[in-house]
Amino acid sequence: MFEINKPVKNPGQMELIIERTFNAPIELMFRVWTEHEHLKNWWGPKGFEWVQSKMNFQPGGAFHYCMRSPNGMEMWGKFIYGEIFVPNKIEFRSCFSDENGGITRNPWISNWPLEVNNILTFKEQDGKTSITLRGGPINATPEEQQIFLNGTEYMRNGFKATFEQLDDYLMKISDKETIQKKDNEFTITRYFDASREQVWKAWTEPEQMMKWWGPKTFTSPSCKIDLRAGGKYLFCMRASDGKDYWSSGTYREIVSERKLLFTDNFADEKGNTVPASYYGFKEEFQQDLNVTVTLENQKNGTKMILKHAGMPAGEMSNLAILGWNESFDKLEKSLKSANRKSLIPGLEIVTESGKQEIIITRIFNAPVKHVFETATNPNLIPEWWGPKRLDTTVEMFDLKTGGIWRYVQQDNKGKAYGFHGVYHEIVPNERIVQTFEFEGMPGHVVLETSTFEDLNGKTIWTSRDVFQSVEDRDGMLQSDMEEGIKESIERFSKLLKK
Repeated sequence: MFEINKPVKNPGQMELIIERTFNAPIELMFRVWTEHEHLKNWWGPKGFEWVQSKMNFQPGGAFHYCMRSPNGMEMWGKFIYGEIFVPNKIEFRSCFSDENGGITRNPWISNWPLEVNNILTFKEQDGKTSITLRGGPINATPEEQQIFLNGTEYMRNGFKATFEQLDDYLMKISDKETIQKKDNEFTITRYFDASREQVWKAWTEPEQMMKWWGPKTFTSPSCKIDLRAGGKYLFCMRASDGKDYWSSGTYREIVSERKLLFTDNFADEKGNTVPASYYGFKEEFQQDLNVTVTLENQKNGTKMILKHAGMPAGEMSNLAILGWNESFDKLEKSLKSANRKSLIPGLEIVTESGKQEIIITRIFNAPVKHVFETATNPNLIPEWWGPKRLDTTVEMFDLKTGGIWRYVQQDNKGKAYGFHGVYHEIVPNERIVQTFEFEGMPGHVVLETSTFEDLNGKTIWTSRDVFQSVEDRDGMLQSDMEEGIKESIERFSKLLKK
């Protein structure tokens, strides 16, 4: 690793400084550092697998995460946020942690500083963003300070590898999101895995728009739309502190499912135009900013282009771009709740907004009898049911009407997760109806109906899971359900070939 007891060359320099330029606009760079969905795709040492995380990005909030090393060791880490200036600066303390969020020692170097204070700054030029990360230990003993300084070259190499992962990730997502700036206007292009009709409804139906309007920490308590040329709209977004921000405008051009052109102004709750200073902004905007939204059919979804004209260049434009993209991230999630999604060939998940069910369809290259017998063999269930990282034990398996099943999964730390249910109907090679309940959340019961159909020698296995409420269903969608299903199907497919 590095020489722990090597004398410090410069005891007065207690700071690690890393600089790097990325081929991405400042708004996107800020988001990949501050949104959980982005961070989990690039943060951490090379070769580590992301396990879980949660984020509360605000002063005093925390990012708490767990990664797994190639040898199976789980490592917890934590950021504790200080000053935040969007989109130019983030101050945070970093430390090793445990699953409860406590501060712990470095698992490899026991006298490493407990906490390191970091200041991350962003600067954009010609569409690229340079970041500077400055970090130094907090309240460290002389010995801990020496260890930190002796490890600076090792940390530089580690960040170099991590930032290479960030470069790769930015290249990957650039296919789905682009930003262009010119004078007092900007253009955002996004791609959604949804039909053009679905995206159009999300822009033109109040109940749909309220699901995504406003940046990530905002909600939308009110939305009024008079969808016609000359018609007006009145939108409200509410900040986490309860403050409401209203906007209004007039639709100038409407081409169904293809184009919206409307004006945009700050407003009060009655729709009267007000200056930006009404909401505490220092910089005034011209009245009637123009927003154009165009939708184009793509092979696997919809291309959406938003052009916002009249916005002052600089800080306000950067904040507006960030706000739009955070809203579009929410739009993407909203569309997924009413979407048909194929994770891998032969696997499809269908959900609809407002419905308390999930329909999962799988196609296996094996006859119905073989698939049914493999799925209902208690000796084989541990070989495919759930993620591979968990060991599954079948404690009860009584395959008959009124029979009970119970499985227990255990992670590498010995933590157990129980699941159980009751069989309501069994028709061999055709149908199984059963309940499903996670013992960690008792009382939240799912009714699952599985059917098995022949498809020219292959098998279509369809599961219709009905939840007790839409909230229960949405909670499942927001978990790691998709990855668990994907891994189970892949393991089951391999089992069928044995």
